[in-house]
Amino acid sequence: MPKTLGILFLHGIGTLQMHMDPDAPYSKDLEKGILERLPHAKKANVAFQEVIYQDVLDQYQSVYFEEAMKKGLDDRWTRLLFMKILGDATAYANNKVKVQVKGVAETLYNSVHGKIDQAIAELEGKLDPGAKLVVLAHSLGGLVFCNYIYDILHDSRGGLPPLNTPFRKLETCEAMVTFGCNIPLFAMTLDQFKPISIPLSNHGIPPNSGAYRKRRWLNVYDRDDPLGWPLLPLTKTKCRDPQHAGILKATVVDKNLEVGAFWNPLQTTLASHLLYWGDSGFAKKVCGHIKAYI
Repeated sequence: MPKTLGILFLHGIGTLQMHMDPDAPYSKDLEKGILERLPHAKKANVAFQEVIYQDVLDQYQSVYFEEAMKKGLDDRWTRLLFMKILGDATAYANNKVKVQVKGVAETLYNSVHGKIDQAIAELEGKLDPGAKLVVLAHSLGGLVFCNYIYDILHDSRGGLPPLNTPFRKLETCEAMVTFGCNIPLFAMTLDQFKPISIPLSNHGIPPNSGAYRKRRWLNVYDRDDPLGWPLLPLTKTKCRDPQHAGILKATVVDKNLEVGAFWNPLQTTLASHLLYWGDSGFAKKVCGHIKAYI
């Protein structure tokens, strides 16, 4: 069967699944939920790929965390979650932080984006020529991939190798789903928020034009998740340029969705941030958004 759609997963802040079970794919529950909802004839047309950049973020965090826990600190998992929330976000956002990659120091920002390059190349190898791409990005992963797109659109990849195929240049990227997205928290540090276009072919087209392909970015948040935020209120605050506000309005659909079973005690806590991956209602929303591209 031809492989006509690639689905790329990006983890984000607080992906504790990788610490609880490092050998299991963090996206396995969502991948299963998607496949269960696809028509039988379409299942074989889809290939999946994870981006894993946690090892880059963990170069210094893990050593400090384990040393600190030896001091008798309580509540290991809550502390780990907060270290991920604050440590991952601040390290990635600071483009001056250096990490070691194969013995060479490079910025953490570029190193994370290099991991995306590698994952997209691996995914392309699983697909037929001309295949489409859909991106599913959790939490910080939404910001990471938006920055990745922005750098491609503005030719500002900071010394990373050139992208040499349409798939790797994201020319066939048709849609994106962000969930538990905290882009608005980072937008507060900007004078002006400049949204990206999905698909990239929309770039440079007026958002009120009939040629602009609309509503390709689904942003899902749970009202109990303090790290998941709607994007469209940015049109009233950080998108003061009417053109930027118009792009965001034409591109994004915000959707509130309760994730996690009603009996799950984590559903109304900070830990709800982790529940999207295994939620059947969320898998259904994802399938509804991407079914046109299979």
